[in-house]
Amino acid sequence: MTALFDQRRPVSEHLSHQTQQDHTSKSFQLCGATRPVVFVDRPCGTGKTTSLIESLQPDRKYLIVVPFLDEAVDVVSSMNKLSWRDFKTFVLDHGLATVDEQGFVRPEEAWFDEPLTDALGKARDLAANGVLVVTKAHQFLKVLPKRLFEVSKSCTVHTYMAETTMLVAYMRKLGLDYTIEKDDAEDAAFRQSVSRRPTIKKLDSKIEPLSFSYSAQDKHNKQKQERCSPVPSQSKLQRACGCEAKFDHGVLQEVELG
Repeated sequence: MTALFDQRRPVSEHLSHQTQQDHTSKSFQLCGATRPVVFVDRPCGTGKTTSLIESLQPDRKYLIVVPFLDEAVDVVSSMNKLSWRDFKTFVLDHGLATVDEQGFVRPEEAWFDEPLTDALGKARDLAANGVLVVTKAHQFLKVLPKRLFEVSKSCTVHTYMAETTMLVAYMRKLGLDYTIEKDDAEDAAFRQSVSRRPTIKKLDSKIEPLSFSYSAQDKHNKQKQERCSPVPSQSKLQRACGCEAKFDHGVLQEVELG
């Protein structure tokens, strides 16, 4: 999945204190309408990257987001170190933030005057960027910023099977407009070609003769331990068989029978 943003104005990850205040009880003002996000839904190897490169214009600025470790944009990630009890006690109960209907944490200006560190300090910064969500089960999530799709002239996402992605589900939840450009004939041809590629072979699992009873499994484990038992030490070997064993750095090299 590759995302192409046609920038209206620079988007900075680091917000000033004034910008952070704009994310408190005030609505975030956008400079003009943004057209719906366009998903170019095409199979692998059909020229999505080539099409993206050819669409670039020299007199415009773009932000291109490409995958590194996998083929999906990290839309949602868990915040396991943030405790709901601490958040409620030190933030919500003190009126430092609110939670809207969609679960987004909205910080109040007073929160920025608090010398919070560690998990709560990080939570404040995430909330200021509009990316901190708390679920009904009181779990905290870091999500893709909604304004990423609102401050650009356009956003085009090149992917395959867009309807199955977390990004489309996330946009539906937020009520963001999007369209999916898909060639049904091309998709059908790709699926048909893929169905002819795999070679299906039957695997011999050899599981039929195995017994799943406790006694049979215990016997099997003991037999396995006997087969994999380590070489006995020199003194144990001599006492057991009355022979002379020679070791080199703990490794059995030679046995002389008496």
